[in-house]
Amino acid sequence: MSDAEAARTELAMRVRGLTVDYVTDRSSTRVLDGVGFDLVSGRTLGLVGESGSGKSTTIRAALGLLGATAQVGGEIEVCGVDMRSARRGELQRLRSAKIALIQQDPRNSLNPVRRIGASMCERLVAVRGIDRRTAMDRAEAMLEAVGIRNVGQILRQHPHQLSGGMLQRVVIAAGLMADPELILADEATSALDVSTQAEVLGLIAEQQRSRGLSVLFVTHDLHLASSMCDRVAVMRAGSLVEELAGRELFESAGDPYTLELLEATPILGGLR
Repeated sequence: MSDAEAARTELAMRVRGLTVDYVTDRSSTRVLDGVGFDLVSGRTLGLVGESGSGKSTTIRAALGLLGATAQVGGEIEVCGVDMRSARRGELQRLRSAKIALIQQDPRNSLNPVRRIGASMCERLVAVRGIDRRTAMDRAEAMLEAVGIRNVGQILRQHPHQLSGGMLQRVVIAAGLMADPELILADEATSALDVSTQAEVLGLIAEQQRSRGLSVLFVTHDLHLASSMCDRVAVMRAGSLVEELAGRELFESAGDPYTLELLEATPILGGLR
């Protein structure tokens, strides 16, 4: 194995020159333009920027989840798989076995008419072929791992019976059911109150440490990015303008746009 090949095996994600154009019969609109970054295995990379900067589109493009009107260009590798050339079956296996997507609103991630247990077990039963009892046992273990008590009761309930914070824990537990290698957290805590947000972020960090997970953390909160992420990439209007170490975000940013974002960050007690 060459040095280049060895280096690539240590990357959970490798993106080069990513472009996305939405094309219709009358027009073409570019929403991502030359995005590129590396997510090192076992580390956390933050994508930050204002709403509409392309953060969520980057995730969906990387997973091949954009609609038919989207034309995607560039190079995308996720968990060693070339997403541009992989066949549909290979993509489905990758998404079901190695990737967990945690979205902003947990209520949109769960079927409102299905019980929590059925939703959590669906991927293992339908995709992985695991029997339902084994899957349910694993669901109980995962709920306990994210700090939920009375798991038997929770598994029998419907999403509307749980709070937002509890549902987000359920979504995290569901994502961990298949022992993924990569978590994509797309504004996963922005809909939560501050105390619940801290608990959920702690759960993600704890699971990352114990399982060696790689995390792509999408947020508009620069304080969270600085504290949670090994590196932070700043997006503006579909492009990356700067990437730097998370701990250096507030001290070493040099791009004018990044500096504007930092200047707009709320101040508490005279300190950012």
